[in-house]
Amino acid sequence: MKHDKRLGHDRIRWRVPLGLFLGSFFLPAAIALWARPLPFTDEFRTYFKIAQNISFGKGFTEDGTTPYVYLPLLFSSLLGGWFS
Repeated sequence: MKHDKRLGHDRIRWRVPLGLFLGSFFLPAAIALWARPLPFTDEFRTYFKIAQNISFGKGFTEDGTTPYVYLPLLFSSLLGGWFS
C-alpha cells in the first residue's frame, strides 16, 4: 500500500475554509446575543415630522432647527414633496 503525501494536505485544505465559514457565522451571532438590543423608536412619527418640516421649508430636521442625520434622506424627502 502506497502512502499518498497529499492526503494530509487535503484534510487541511477543507478544514480551513470550513473553520472560517463557521467562525464567520457563529462570531457575529455570539456578538449579537451578547450586545444589548437597540432601543425601539417610533419611526412613523419621526418620518412624518421630518416630512412636515421639509414641506414647510425648515429642512431635514425633526425639531425645526437641528439637522436630523439618523435616517436616510430619500424617503423623508419624497414624503415632504408629497406633502407640499
